[in-house]
Amino acid sequence: SSQIDRVDILNMPPASFDASVTGALNIVLNKQPEYSLSGHLNADIPTTHSEKYLFPAYSVNYSRGRLNLNTSYNGEFSYFDVMEKSERSAFETEWNSVQNVRQQYWSHKFHYGLDYTINSSHEIGFYGWFNPYSQENSGTAETIMRGGQSGFWSSDKIDDNSNRSEFYSVFYNYQPGGENGGKLSFDAARQTLKATNSVTYISHQNGDIIQNLMKPNQHIHRVRADYRQPLTDRLVLEGGLQAKIISMTDEIISDFEYRDENVAGYESFTYNSS
Repeated sequence: SSQIDRVDILNMPPASFDASVTGALNIVLNKQPEYSLSGHLNADIPTTHSEKYLFPAYSVNYSRGRLNLNTSYNGEFSYFDVMEKSERSAFETEWNSVQNVRQQYWSHKFHYGLDYTINSSHEIGFYGWFNPYSQENSGTAETIMRGGQSGFWSSDKIDDNSNRSEFYSVFYNYQPGGENGGKLSFDAARQTLKATNSVTYISHQNGDIIQNLMKPNQHIHRVRADYRQPLTDRLVLEGGLQAKIISMTDEIISDFEYRDENVAGYESFTYNSS
């Protein structure tokens, strides 16, 4: 927080933002010294073996001259014993279900990036993160039916949840006239998600196995270019182009495919008067 000079709240974002965006934050940093090294470390210690609710984190930022390097980590661990009960009825039959499971949620998210100022007119940057995570609830499940139909069913419940998400982006900024001159910026980004999720029930009565298995994949690609050109002391011209492609598939369901393609452009004139 000591690196932040101010935070501007944009209640009406300019045309360069997507039409669906209703607000934005502009974070302005203090000018960094010629050389700096900063960071923090947060480690949690569980007080009981059965319950774990931890959020470890660290960050390191190194700046020297025109180069800035940074890395950080955010962890989440949520381990609890959970009992879930549900009741429903229809056609004179009542179902009572009980699950006794061990909730095991964990996530490791590693961030890393660099910024390099080539000279007063050219700046490049890179940012990425890598995030493996899992959300599992394994234990036992049972259902009792009463009324028009009756019966009892119980089983072991086995969750197998493995997810891996990644994000990478590169940035280039060309600003030959300084802060008040013309500006051209370009950035490209790619985000992926690859997962294997299954829920398996093994009956206590006859050993029958019921399994629901999914292997979803998601890819997001985005390319964007923006420019800004002052025409006079009071009149500024801005414009840009953006292309975004989202695709989703599932290795188990071969005929499932979702795809969203969006290409957009904008142009705006801003006039400031006293």
